[in-house]
Amino acid sequence: MTPSPTSTDPATPGAEPLCEVPDCDSPLTDDSPVCAGCGYELAIALHALHGGPRGNDRGLDTELDLAVTRQGRTGESNMGRRSSTTVVDFDERASETVDVVRNTLSTWVRMLHGEVGGRLPNDTLGDMARWLERFIDWIRRSDFGGECVDEITAAVRLAERTVDRPEQRVFAGQCRTCGAPCYARPGSERVRCGSCGDQHDVGTERERILREAGDRLVTAAEAARALRAIGHEITDAMIRGYARRGHIRAEETGSAGRPLYRLGDVLAIALPDSAA
Repeated sequence: MTPSPTSTDPATPGAEPLCEVPDCDSPLTDDSPVCAGCGYELAIALHALHGGPRGNDRGLDTELDLAVTRQGRTGESNMGRRSSTTVVDFDERASETVDVVRNTLSTWVRMLHGEVGGRLPNDTLGDMARWLERFIDWIRRSDFGGECVDEITAAVRLAERTVDRPEQRVFAGQCRTCGAPCYARPGSERVRCGSCGDQHDVGTERERILREAGDRLVTAAEAARALRAIGHEITDAMIRGYARRGHIRAEETGSAGRPLYRLGDVLAIALPDSAA
């Protein structure tokens, strides 16, 4: 099962191929069956599980372990106290969630290992998540990529609900020292690299990413997903509105007649301080 170019649905000749992740209708601009936005979401979900290369941040794997042994604290109901019945219910639910997440990760580790080979990770949530995170681009190109992204992100959302985690982290660029991906809480001004420990300014790193991608031609949906992946709330309808009002213009037209905009032009309007 090797990565192969995505083709359009033969039932709809000439139709623009869309991302194969369920509920994602973003058109594809390369030969990967999974769009870049869904690739970012998968990376963020896997990072949330392991909490960083060295476990510097407490990941969902640790929080689930604490929940199973009833040492964690979730929510603030009952003035921060839980009845014995609630604790038992939570213990069982957390244990079931661990089984779901472990089964999901191990399934895709085995599937991907059949393609890439090498050494298998240990059978822990954190190690399997770290291992899978190394192959995001491969997963995007694989013919099973859509199913893999859908199942893993759904399992992580279940884990977050189980431990009542209040917020998700967003991609904050690559460490300039070691090149590892960095993730920060929404609104954070500084981020510490989980690999080498160096600190970076979140705004500066995001602006650098956006500037480097400024000449890429994207649809309104792809531009919106890229911005949401780095923590900015914007919709494709808002971007189409910029075009209708003449703030941005289409550089080309996609295969299905969808306008393609220069990402840098979108950023200049949506984030005027980005200097993209």
